[in-house]
Order: sequence, then structure tokens, then C-alpha cells
Amino acid sequence: SSLDEQGGQWDFILLSLQWEAGEDGQALYQMHSGAQPPNSKIVGMIANHGRGFHLPDLKSEEDSAEFYNNILSRHQDLSVHMAVEKFLHDRALANIYRSIPAIQHAFKVVANHEPPFDHDAQERNGNTLKAMKNGQVRYELQVDNEHRASFRAFNDDGGMNCEIRLIDGHAGKRCEYLKVFFNHQLVLEKQNVMC
Repeated sequence: SSLDEQGGQWDFILLSLQWEAGEDGQALYQMHSGAQPPNSKIVGMIANHGRGFHLPDLKSEEDSAEFYNNILSRHQDLSVHMAVEKFLHDRALANIYRSIPAIQHAFKVVANHEPPFDHDAQERNGNTLKAMKNGQVRYELQVDNEHRASFRAFNDDGGMNCEIRLIDGHAGKRCEYLKVFFNHQLVLEKQNVMC
């Protein structure tokens, strides 16, 4: 809407995600080169009203990256902007951190439980984060490329506190399974619950 307030003289807005951007946040800027930002992926495009005739013909063998690069290469002829969702961390770690509020929400809604996320150290291996408190594992969290989060947390005595497998779906998040433990005993188990 800020572009429309400036007279609406824009042609295309490319929508992208950028990892290792030095900050979390959003940005909107005009492209002054045909280069895509580093560590980024264009995921969509918005065309202003009446600008569709500027779009190149899409060939069946052409992928979306070629299509977007064609638009980027016309930055001098057209008013091309980039709308970016920026992430401080790399892609895998950003997915891990962004899954934590969904996990907290699922435990609250489904089990009225607060999993322990407090820790004083952490280590990461690929798409898995292991957090420690006083030298003991506090929780482990893994998020795969399909945004399925597997989480398990431990009490101060090393016993299981809770675990969950949370999956993104078309209708929202789904708990494939959710378990809560007390005094080394399973006290609540739910399966295939929307949250």
C-alpha cells in the first residue's frame, strides 16, 4: 500500500525469503540491479493492475526461477520491487526457532501444559537443536524440510517431561502425537488433534 500511496507507478513486486540476513523482519525496496539478494528464494510475484502484458511468455520447460529472473532482468525498463521476509539465521535454524511458538501453543491448547524451554547452552547439528541446562539435556527439537517439528523435553532429574510431533497442514497445525509425563509416568496422550 505504501507503493500505491506514492502514485501506484510500480509494475511488479517479487516476494522472497532471505536467510542469514543479519536481522529478522520485512523489507520492501526497488530493484536497481538484476541480482537476487544472497541466500534468498523468490516464492511469488504480484503484478500491478494492467501490467500483465509485460510478463514474458511462460514456456512449459521453464521453471519458476527462470521466470522470476526474466522479470528481474527488466529492472531498468520496469518498476520492479522486492518484498522480503528476512531471517537472522540460516534456513534450518530459522525453521527451528519459528516452530517454538507453535509447539508452545499446541501444548497449551491440547494439554494445558507448558513445556520447559529454559536452557543455558545449546548445540546444533543440521536441522536438530539440543538445549542443555546445568549440563543436562533440557530439550531436543528437530524440524525437517516439510516443516514437521519433533520435540521432546526433559525434567531436571532427566525424566521425560513431554513430547510432540507437529505437522503443518492446509487447515492449520496438526499434532500427530502429543504426550505429557509426570513422575516418570505417561499422564496424557493425544493423537491426530488439530491445534
